[in-house]
Amino acid sequence: MQTVQLKQTNIMKVLFFTLCAGILILLPSGMVSRKHVMTGKVMYDKVNAAPDVSITILNAADKSILNSAISDSEGNFEFRQLKPGKYFIAAGTYGNPLKVIGPIEVKDSERRTVVQPIIVDKPKSSDGPVIKTTRVHTVKDNTLKIS
Repeated sequence: MQTVQLKQTNIMKVLFFTLCAGILILLPSGMVSRKHVMTGKVMYDKVNAAPDVSITILNAADKSILNSAISDSEGNFEFRQLKPGKYFIAAGTYGNPLKVIGPIEVKDSERRTVVQPIIVDKPKSSDGPVIKTTRVHTVKDNTLKIS
């Protein structure tokens, strides 16, 4: 009787570990949703990069805003965590209309989508809004005070 019970226990252990191994093998592949990166460059012309340009990515299906960024000192921008689909990119400088390009397709087969350079007009003036902070303090009631 004890031998039969040991065999049943061993069979249960083997089944349990087989089930766990199957879950560990299949779970990651089923749960991983492929995320993509879209990169690009903003230029004033074919030679001069456009730093500090506001870039916005929109879902092409419903025109909803997904994310915004500011181009770096060399005019580069990047959007991460994109799902496969079609998108519009809007880029603009202070005092000028937005340049909208697209739709740009992010394909499931590609991890990185590179957008052709976007040519924008130089800012019309330097009197545009400037957001500048030096410190962030936490106030007692869990609100933030920026000084």
